[in-house]
Amino acid sequence: MCVWKLHLSARPPCGRLFSGLLFLYLVFMMLPYQVTVIPNYEAIRALHLLGTRFSIWLPGIFSPFSVYLLTKYMKRIPVEILEAAEVDGAGIWRRLWSIVIPISKGEVAAAAILVMIDYWNQVELPRVMFDDAFQYPLSVFLSQIREGAFGIVFAAAVIYGPAVFTGAVWHGGPSKRAGGDDLKH
Repeated sequence: MCVWKLHLSARPPCGRLFSGLLFLYLVFMMLPYQVTVIPNYEAIRALHLLGTRFSIWLPGIFSPFSVYLLTKYMKRIPVEILEAAEVDGAGIWRRLWSIVIPISKGEVAAAAILVMIDYWNQVELPRVMFDDAFQYPLSVFLSQIREGAFGIVFAAAVIYGPAVFTGAVWHGGPSKRAGGDDLKH
């Protein structure tokens, strides 16, 4: 929201502050993930959300990568469009909901997918945030597979295999995307 509000004006009133915050986000993005686990734990504990799915989701929502990605995208939105809407009488919220969000849907979806993939593969944060092993996501169990634990691997393949196969068939499979007859020869 702050990124978008600063983008609205041709001369942001707090441009140095905005640049400083963006630089701080970049510094956080360069930190190893394990460094941020304890501050995340303390924040989630203060919010009384330990043991809930929100303890995993909230750090992902405020991910420095997604903020940086959306900042760079929203800076590319032409100011002329927003100025034209302002001349037509649209307020700041109307411009947000009618112009900026529809234009940014693809970028928000891309950021959400990339952050979801990142958090899907996490092992440390769920082990810290959940006390009960039954709440752990699949990534924690997959990281615990050792040599000789082929029963777990087979069970996971039986459970998730049909879903992957159904998704491939539902979306037309590789031959539909490859141009039709390419895989038939």
